Amino acid sequence: MAKLKNKKPLKQKTPFGCFVTCLNMAEQTFSGSLKFDKNKELKMFVKYANFDREFGEPALIKDLIDRGYDVKIFTEAPYVRWRMDNLFKKLRTRPKISLFSFSENFLDTLLKSGNVLVVMLDKWYLDMSVHTPHYVFIKDADKDSYYINDPWLGEEMRISKSRLTEAVFEMKTRLNFSPVVYAVKG
Repeated sequence: MAKLKNKKPLKQKTPFGCFVTCLNMAEQTFSGSLKFDKNKELKMFVKYANFDREFGEPALIKDLIDRGYDVKIFTEAPYVRWRMDNLFKKLRTRPKISLFSFSENFLDTLLKSGNVLVVMLDKWYLDMSVHTPHYVFIKDADKDSYYINDPWLGEEMRISKSRLTEAVFEMKTRLNFSPVVYAVKG
């Protein structure tokens, strides 16, 4: 598991800031020195909001790679892999983008390799308020649970592996999104 220098969860400051906030938590995990504020989130969001994919994930990932982080991307959909690969070519960076079949074992292996994870799931499984795509930061696991930071609440949560798996599968069945996992190592 990753050695966390700062375990304090960050709270997103804007309605669509979950991905930006999760990447900030990933960076904070390895550097311990990140200063996070609403202006930084807004600046990052505005800078990348017009990029050719939901909220500019490829451009944000490129920035993280340019700062020396190892980022691997996993998706279940060949089309998403193809599209992301083409977007990263335009950005002149080439993170590893792989197809995978989502499972608890897959996430556990990534965590045991020293990665922290940013995972898209159905938010309803966290707060039972609305079915919508949402990113969470996974920093650790035990036999039965994942320890996540939910940027919407700004809190650490313990969620059973089976519930998190359901939340990811609902991305496919209810929301028609391909699961995406970003593995970050500093």
